[in-house]
Amino acid sequence: RHGLVSFGSDKVENSKAIDWFVHEVLPGIHLDEAEDSLSKLHIAGEVDIPEVCHCDDIDDSCHSLHPLVVCHGELSNADLESLVRSSLVAINPALSMSGVVSKTAKALSYGTPVVVTDNDGLFAGKSKASISKMAVQCEMKGADIALCLAKGVSSFLTNEEAWNAASNLSEQFFKNVYLEEEQ
Repeated sequence: RHGLVSFGSDKVENSKAIDWFVHEVLPGIHLDEAEDSLSKLHIAGEVDIPEVCHCDDIDDSCHSLHPLVVCHGELSNADLESLVRSSLVAINPALSMSGVVSKTAKALSYGTPVVVTDNDGLFAGKSKASISKMAVQCEMKGADIALCLAKGVSSFLTNEEAWNAASNLSEQFFKNVYLEEEQ
């Protein structure tokens, strides 16, 4: 497994959140030089963010404009699943509500731990204790939101035991709670 993943549409809210994460959170993820590739952010979806990612409408190509970002562009469902399954952490730094539940649920269903803001409605009504072993949820009201997200990502990237536990719990949570809620 490798790095971080974020995926979504080209909605303005998604682009703003990813741009904010790249400039405010990624610099706060401190890893050894040997582990720097773990903090690369893989972005799936047609996003166009100055200094981060550019997707060309004409030839559907996407180009990374930041050294810690890999832009994949629009992916098939199979390729997206492969990317998320091969990632260590899924991030959803939603600055506002915008379809975040589906992104987080998809990552959890693949056993990928998540780091999210409390704008993510998937965990609404769940106690922090019930989600703390599979996800890090940071409160948007807090002044240290970027620090909280950076620490959350770092904890999963550097602690294999915590990552394994979170991965197992993620899949269980999705199957037991999310699928039951949809029925």
